Amino acid sequence: MLPPSKRGSPGFLSSLRLVSDEATRGIRLLKSMACSETVCLVLLAVLLLPCVSSGCMFGIPTLGATYPAGDIFLEKGQSLKITCKLDEVDNVTNANKIFFTDGNERVPKRFVNVIDTSTAKLSIPNMTLTNHSVYYCRLQTMDKVVCLNQVVVGLKPQEPQNVTCISKNWETFTCKWDKVDHYTPTTYTILYTLAGRGSRSQLLRCPTDSDKRNNTCTWDFSTSPIYRTAHEFYTITLAGYNALGNVTFPPIRYHHYAHVIPRPPENLRAQNVTSHSVTLKWAVAYPMQIFPPGLITRVEFRHKWIPEGQWITVNTTNLPYNPVNMTLHITNLPYAHTNYTIRVQHKSQKAQDKGYSEPATVNITTKSEKPTASPKVDMGGFENEKPNDASLRNIYLYWERIPECLYNSDDFEYQIEIEEESGALLDIVKADKTSSYIKIKGLLHDAYTFKIYARNNLGVADAPSVIKVPHYKSCKPFCIKGPLAFTKIEYDDGVTELSWNEPDTPGLGELSGLLPIVDYTIFWCENSKDKAFQCTGSMNWIRVPANANWHNVTIPDKNRTYQFAISANSKNQSSGLSWTVCTVAHDKVIEGLTQVGLSKVGSTFLEISWNLQCSHRIGQVLGYNFRYCPIIPAQLRNCKEPSKVQFVPGDANTELGNITGLMPYTAYMYNLTVLSMGGEGVGETEFATTLEAAPEPPRDLKATYVTNSTIHISWFPPARSNGNIKYYEVNYTLGTTKIDGIFTSTGLYDLPSFTNMSIYVRACTIACSNKSNVIMTRTLIGTPSKIDMVHLRRQLNESNVKVSWNEPVNRAGYIDFYQLWVEEHGKNVSDTPYTVSNQTNQLVSIPDCSGDKPLVYTFRVRAVNKDEYNQSQYGPWSDPREENCYSSGFPSTEVITVFTIFAAVILISVVWCYGKRFWICLEKMRNVPVELPPGLDPSSQTFAPTQKSPLDSSKPTPEDIDDSELTEGDSTQVQVHVEMDPVDAVRNWQVMPDKFTPDQSNQQIEMLSCMQTYCKIGEANTGDMATTGPYIMLGEQQQPPQENNKGSNGYVTVEQVDLMLSRQDSNGYSAAPPNGFMLRKGSTSTADETPSSCSSSTSSAPASPTMPQAALNGYAKVGDPGPPAPPKSANSSGYVALGDVNLSFKPPQHEDETPKIKQC
Repeated sequence: MLPPSKRGSPGFLSSLRLVSDEATRGIRLLKSMACSETVCLVLLAVLLLPCVSSGCMFGIPTLGATYPAGDIFLEKGQSLKITCKLDEVDNVTNANKIFFTDGNERVPKRFVNVIDTSTAKLSIPNMTLTNHSVYYCRLQTMDKVVCLNQVVVGLKPQEPQNVTCISKNWETFTCKWDKVDHYTPTTYTILYTLAGRGSRSQLLRCPTDSDKRNNTCTWDFSTSPIYRTAHEFYTITLAGYNALGNVTFPPIRYHHYAHVIPRPPENLRAQNVTSHSVTLKWAVAYPMQIFPPGLITRVEFRHKWIPEGQWITVNTTNLPYNPVNMTLHITNLPYAHTNYTIRVQHKSQKAQDKGYSEPATVNITTKSEKPTASPKVDMGGFENEKPNDASLRNIYLYWERIPECLYNSDDFEYQIEIEEESGALLDIVKADKTSSYIKIKGLLHDAYTFKIYARNNLGVADAPSVIKVPHYKSCKPFCIKGPLAFTKIEYDDGVTELSWNEPDTPGLGELSGLLPIVDYTIFWCENSKDKAFQCTGSMNWIRVPANANWHNVTIPDKNRTYQFAISANSKNQSSGLSWTVCTVAHDKVIEGLTQVGLSKVGSTFLEISWNLQCSHRIGQVLGYNFRYCPIIPAQLRNCKEPSKVQFVPGDANTELGNITGLMPYTAYMYNLTVLSMGGEGVGETEFATTLEAAPEPPRDLKATYVTNSTIHISWFPPARSNGNIKYYEVNYTLGTTKIDGIFTSTGLYDLPSFTNMSIYVRACTIACSNKSNVIMTRTLIGTPSKIDMVHLRRQLNESNVKVSWNEPVNRAGYIDFYQLWVEEHGKNVSDTPYTVSNQTNQLVSIPDCSGDKPLVYTFRVRAVNKDEYNQSQYGPWSDPREENCYSSGFPSTEVITVFTIFAAVILISVVWCYGKRFWICLEKMRNVPVELPPGLDPSSQTFAPTQKSPLDSSKPTPEDIDDSELTEGDSTQVQVHVEMDPVDAVRNWQVMPDKFTPDQSNQQIEMLSCMQTYCKIGEANTGDMATTGPYIMLGEQQQPPQENNKGSNGYVTVEQVDLMLSRQDSNGYSAAPPNGFMLRKGSTSTADETPSSCSSSTSSAPASPTMPQAALNGYAKVGDPGPPAPPKSANSSGYVALGDVNLSFKPPQHEDETPKIKQC
């Protein structure tokens, strides 16, 4: 920065800006010329030579100039005035085109005045502080800079702040100060003069320029001027300089000796250390030993038993001053066996509170000693506890804990001695001991004296503490009972109100005055829980008069939990401790709920039980509040969402409540509080987990891949699983499948093609969820199924055949077209099959027959689909259908003769068959016996249950029939001998084989004709196979029958038929040989149950021309027993009377002992 005397010359900063622009252009030009380094420097110097000539700045050619030229320095509040004058003026270049900018921001026109055609003036009043504003004079028409000025608005030098001067150990003198921001470069100088005549003319300036550079200055014995130590006072003067002016500030009278700070004491050491004393020695640092005002000594010590940062000061008023050998005896160290830190400091006698040297420190450990005190106790500081053994008791002893600072050595403990009434010492067999109490187990009900000592590794304290415990039960009625209903009421200011009732002393009579209560002892201790748990902190107590029933205690820290107890005391005895029953806060309940626990747990509720104490202190109970929230099981006490409150109305007698509306399978934290007239209390925090339930539905079910036989699906698990998902149930149109709960995708396979599928998924824990979203999808087009054999139709003397067919059962698509294949003796009639679209028939031309033998044509058809990819899906060919060629002549005589004979045979067979059936019905009606009631029937007197009924000699038995004599279609009547009740007469059974195969293998029997002889009566009810007893049902067996026909549900084969009627075995089922046929008669059957005759049966219902569907596989099923019922209708398809059973079967394969019905 140029000095103020040169402010009118071109400014350095402004010139530098223009020179920089010109130099940049010159360098670019030189580089383009590719000159050498030396040549370039010479040329650059030549280019810059004009800078020293006239112009706006350093002779650089411009359009004009500004006045004042160069940098402008203003004091805050002054006005900025800049005049801009153009060198040449014309119609384009004149003063009307001049404007000013502050940097890039245009100055408003109101601050610019046009003086003449070439001159404009900028005037801005009341400038504010700024340190680097650049104002440009510009020409609007050419948008060029005429000239510029760097403007600085600042302050004149201001008085420095925080001037301090310190002498370190009377060897150096350093002054420092802080300066304010002037917005312009400002420097300070400092000097001091000495007090006294003739000294004022000596200006002791700063030896270096550090005062100007760093605002600090130091004098010592090596600087010039030198540090003058002998003078107690200095006069300090500071001056400031900047472009706006120079200022010399008022001188400061400085007390030199008051600001001398000594070095720490030297060679500090400790000697003669005992349990409570030590001797310190040290020396004063040179040259402070000869410091004229002298020094003040401060000695302090600390130990770990006091708060951090706190020090204890030693009295040094009478400390002898010997700078070379300072000695101090400290005799008031409070604790033995303790580490101490001791520090010593000096300061000038002229200094104020501050000015101490850095401390010299030494660490010592006082010597150990045996305990000097035993713990404090109170006569009521004991408690009796009843163990399981009624003859014994446990005794708690409480004492005020000795502070650790008084342990005095290592291995500190409390030693207990038990003295019996006889004076003998009793050994402690079993005890639990802490620093605040001891629990001695298994003591008798006798009186004891307990002595409590403090002990360490150096010995035992001289005097013990004594607690006397009276007889436990045998002392009645002279025992002191404890106070009743001991309750505490807590207030917000840390005050605890304790109240109690007097002890109950009934029945003492005149002896009641022998043991008067003289006072009460109130105990308290710090504990982690406000319940009757043993204290973790030290026990404290206070005595209150006997006539008091309340007392206030101010606890040391209201943010901590304290536990209270009370004892009643006579002159020589005490009741021992009784803990508070409950805690009540001022105007609200805080404690009182005990035994809080879960009574029942469900998936959406918790049933909680509790016990309410202190109801006499609580007042009217309005109800109970349950506060609860779900938590993360691994992070107890961290709610996943804000807590909810559920109110349960009730009174002091309510002991059960429910939290409802919970989420299944969720861990909860809950808190139960009492709501009374005084407000709401707090309770213990408990934890529980609800049971599992059905989850929420799976989400976002979708089909991911579809073919003509497969659908792949995927889904997202439920938002809430409500338990462990065991499996997913996938339901679709054709069935249901289960997927393990760890998977969220599956495939449905072997599906029919081109079939719409409705699919949804359910998640299952202990129960299944509701349906997921239902998706509708369809398998792709596939291969059509096989078409049934084609149908052929043509008219006589026509060569065209109409071929028709049915659609395939499984279309598997739209059936785009059919292909019809026609072959002549294995040779295709045409090169390609017929293609048939939109219809299921085709007219095909068959040529006339030629030659001696007729030609045979074979027809087959198949369906074809076009799939989504336009690929043909061909179905299988149908079974072939044959057709002869067409003959145009009239049929020959031989053909007519054969047709006539065939028609006659059919007519004769029909007439014979119906005639035979009519004759059989008449024969059966003639042989119907007369059925009498039981007791009137002579047969009941003739036959025993095990006798064989006499056989009718007019009818053959099965043994009389020879298999070789039977031919297909023969029929006869046989007698079957069976063992049965006397009421069951021997019946005639007609067996009519229809068609059977001589093959002895187990081939299926065909049942084709003569079924019209079946008579059907009765109607099957739901669940009853046959309700009237003597019926059987034709059925179908899916597996071979077992040894016991009961196991085969009544189904038996007719391959070898054994007819047995019996009332034996369970439920009336009769055992039969393997593959045997078993008939069952209802257990309620009587002789009245005579089967209806054929005529009577057929009269109510015409004979069925076809076999019931259940009989086509050749099985029969035994009916289910039931009460007798009259026949209902003939529409009970499959039920037949026992008297009219027509069975077809194959010849027997082996002989059996049981009677066989042979072929007739």
